[in-house]
Amino acid sequence: MLWQRASILCAIVILASEAVIASAPCSNPRASIASTYATQGATLFTERVYTVKFSLICPDGQGYTHPVFFRVNDGPYFGAVAVVDVNNNLQISWKTSTYSTLNKFSIVLYDEQSYGLARKFPDASVKPFTGFDVEHPGPLFEPWIPCEAIAIGVAFLLMCHAISSRAKIA
Repeated sequence: MLWQRASILCAIVILASEAVIASAPCSNPRASIASTYATQGATLFTERVYTVKFSLICPDGQGYTHPVFFRVNDGPYFGAVAVVDVNNNLQISWKTSTYSTLNKFSIVLYDEQSYGLARKFPDASVKPFTGFDVEHPGPLFEPWIPCEAIAIGVAFLLMCHAISSRAKIA
């Protein structure tokens, strides 16, 4: 009887330890950028939004599915990102001022443990578990009316003036 209970307890401990080992996040994932997006028009907007979709691949080839926190250019920390599609792609987004001249962003990613340390000890140098750089073109400061439309309008007004002047002469 005691032997059966001990063997059942050992089996439970072994299964639990295998589950913990299998669910442990990998230590050195590699980031692969799938797509990027940024708002382009800056004529009417005061803020610019950036979105990056990426995947994290562990050295064993498996996708990284644990919570991820991120920081852009040593700015504030942002919350966890979510898996957005079946390919285990993650998506992060942030916003800046339209008048910011930054076009290259350094994104560092933290797992739960390093994020907790960084929040608890903000002055300490906490090593992120991975990161990548993203470059976006600058915002477009275009006029509300395209130059071509203004040129067509001016040409039309000149043509109308020429026709009315000709009618007065004749």
